[in-house]
Amino acid sequence: MSGLSQPQRAAVEAAEAEIARIITALCAEHDLLVESVEARADSIEIVAFNVREITE
Repeated sequence: MSGLSQPQRAAVEAAEAEIARIITALCAEHDLLVESVEARADSIEIVAFNVREITE
């Protein structure tokens, strides 16, 4: 960033900080989605087990 003026450097730094914030938020959303999918998979396994028990 050596060829940039001070206002340009400040704008680049602000944009980098915003990008980092967005990436952090997306990672958190991804983690929540993974947890939700895993919980649903566990529920499906329980239902499948119960169905097998009932039909035997």
